[in-house]
Amino acid sequence: MNGLQRTLLVIAIVFLAGTVHAQTVSWNYAEGGWGTLDPDRGDREDGWFLGGMGAPGKVPIHIFGEFGDFGRLDNWQVGAGWHGLFGERFDLFADGAFYDADVEDGFKVRFGARWMVTKRFELNGNIAWLDLDLSDNASAAVNVIFDFTKRFGVGGGVEWGDNLNSGRVFARFNFGQRN
Repeated sequence: MNGLQRTLLVIAIVFLAGTVHAQTVSWNYAEGGWGTLDPDRGDREDGWFLGGMGAPGKVPIHIFGEFGDFGRLDNWQVGAGWHGLFGERFDLFADGAFYDADVEDGFKVRFGARWMVTKRFELNGNIAWLDLDLSDNASAAVNVIFDFTKRFGVGGGVEWGDNLNSGRVFARFNFGQRN
């Protein structure tokens, strides 16, 4: 075996070993952090955001909201959606939100997946469509979250769009029951 093959084998073993003890995906959390918005038309803006998500009981429905203060590009959104299908450690989701970006508003829809790869590591991604009064944006996003405990984690992500790119780093507090 060459070096690349050995490296891939080690990654596969660690990955498979971690999935045995993975905890459940949390749909109840609050998070906040620092981000950047980089529109094709305009200057990049950096700032902070706060948000959260909640899922009532065993029903596979979630609600969420977020507010961001990014200099001239403040925004907020509130929405709801569905999640589930593949068990406690891997969920598909679809949701929609009312989205307000200062001088224009509209809606955003997302389709994606969340996966607890190991007990402490979550990988998630989605494709989204944002339709505002004056513009729109089709995008794809990837996020990673590392949980230091069942309740507290940190993460980061990037979103690539045809009219807007963004990035973020954040801290997350998980509520509710987790394995």
